[in-house]
Parts: sequence; C-alpha cells; structure tokens
Amino acid sequence: MEDVSGAVKASEMVVAATPSDHPYPASRLSNLGVWLGRRYERIGSVDDLNRAVDVASMAVEVTPSDHPDRAGRLSGLGNLFGRRFEQTRSMDDLNRAIEITSMAVEATPLNHPDRAGRMSGLANPFATRFKWTRAMEDLSHAVEIAEMAVAATPFDHPD
Repeated sequence: MEDVSGAVKASEMVVAATPSDHPYPASRLSNLGVWLGRRYERIGSVDDLNRAVDVASMAVEVTPSDHPDRAGRLSGLGNLFGRRFEQTRSMDDLNRAIEITSMAVEATPLNHPDRAGRMSGLANPFATRFKWTRAMEDLSHAVEIAEMAVAATPFDHPD
C-alpha cells in the first residue's frame, strides 16, 4: 500500500510542477489518474475514485483528438466511470461509461491490437445497464458488441 500511496504523491508532485505551457500535460495527468484508481482498488476510498475520474477527465480534455494515446485514455476514463457506478449506482456514471467507452472504440483503429478488448469493455456497461433497466436495446447492444469483439480477436490471441 505504501508503494501505491508513494506513487500517488510523486505523481501529484509531478503534476503540480508541470508548467501551464508544458507540451505534454496529459501523460502526467493520466499517470496520476491511474495511480489514484489503483489506490481506490486497494483501499476503496471513494475520494480516490472521484479524483481519478476528475484527473483522467482532464487528461482526456488536453489530449488532441488525433493523438495515438487518446483512445487508451478514453478507455481508462470509461472504466473509471464504470467502477464509480459500481460504487454509487448512479445511472449518470453508467451512461458516461458507455458514452466514453464508445468514443474509445471509435478512436481505436480497426487493426489495432487493443480494439477487441475495448469493444469487450463497451459490451460490459451495456450489459450492466440492461440488468438495471431491463431495456432490451441495451442487451442487444451488449450481445452485438461482444460478438464483434470476438470476431475482431485473432485466433491465436492469448485472451
């Protein structure tokens, strides 16, 4: 636990020391968001999860739309909203998870090795929303996207 908290502190210091005109603030914000998310997983502090969502949102905001890391940052942010839904049961968080994870899939090239995993990550919140709302459209989306994820997975892929 000390290692994770130390990483959070170090990342906070790096973000605080980053000049406002720095050309790559997104990577520093993204790292802080990842470490806050990991600390949340370890100790369950909703404050860490909320901060992770906020910081990851800032990282996405300052990442250019054509940047190669944008899809991954969107995917991470979508996952954080999904985790926050699990904690709070706020449908707004679940809807944001779907919206942002959809953006991550759209931003991922068709031949990218992470595309199938991101598609699978999009099917999950649709399935979760179906469990809560019983909207058949969500179930249909979850199944369709999961099938596309399987189809996009190479036969020899380890997952």
